[in-house]
Amino acid sequence: MPSRWVRLGLALAVVAGGTAEAQQRPRSFAERERAMETAEMRRRIAAVNVGGTATLVLARAAVEGSVDDVGDGVQALGWGAVAGTGFYWSKRLSGEGQPALAVGVAVLAGSLAENAATGAGPFSHLRIPLGLADVRVRTPFATSDEGPRAAIEADPLVIGASVVFPLRGGRLRVRRGIPVFEFDNMDTRPGFRRTGRTVGRVIRLRTDAPPRVLSHETIHRIQALQASALTPAGTLGALSPTARPTAADGEVTFDVRADWFYALNGVFWTVFVDYLDGWPEIEARSLDEPPRP
Repeated sequence: MPSRWVRLGLALAVVAGGTAEAQQRPRSFAERERAMETAEMRRRIAAVNVGGTATLVLARAAVEGSVDDVGDGVQALGWGAVAGTGFYWSKRLSGEGQPALAVGVAVLAGSLAENAATGAGPFSHLRIPLGLADVRVRTPFATSDEGPRAAIEADPLVIGASVVFPLRGGRLRVRRGIPVFEFDNMDTRPGFRRTGRTVGRVIRLRTDAPPRVLSHETIHRIQALQASALTPAGTLGALSPTARPTAADGEVTFDVRADWFYALNGVFWTVFVDYLDGWPEIEARSLDEPPRP
């Protein structure tokens, strides 16, 4: 019979071996997803939205020459943090089953961030996404020299997706106040059943997609709105004034948005980072339903 110490050593070896095997075994998709759905992860996401948005608002303001002194920088940071808080709560609202209200809050947060970055008053302009184009209107809080009365800006990515999706069988529908393109089948390879996807600010869903999928994809849409608001020199007209025809003595401008910051982010997270490890997916999966206890 082995001695007590030998038996104890064997037992410890078995436990250690099992622990090492568990550490080496790759986590399943479901395990990785559950790890995101915690209150701690939500606190981290809130911090990133507040701090990251504030930093990028300041960066855009610096690039566009809106920061002349320390006071301007502090103001950009402050309003950027407020906008980041708005973006975070808009994503939370989507996860709580209110996607239309969530987009409305995100629109306000995006306008606030853009105004702070361009050196205008925080409530001087409101950018409203209307299908194929955005309309940026001057509010009563603006002074007369803070830009045109209205600016109509088209987003090539939104226009392209809105044209391509119907050609591929998508049907335009409104789900819970959110326009989406519905598809009977979105499978792209054997054994893979995709239920939703967002390109820029255009959502496509399987016809039988459950409500959580709309909440998830609306968060991706809000991410696109957030990136657009933080994009320096986000219009082709800003790079080439001759590409910016005006009407009514400059009271209305027409332009094409170039959301290159969103495009670069999309390429980075898609090409260089594993699907579930990408920040856009972490945000959406963490916030698209109540956190686990």
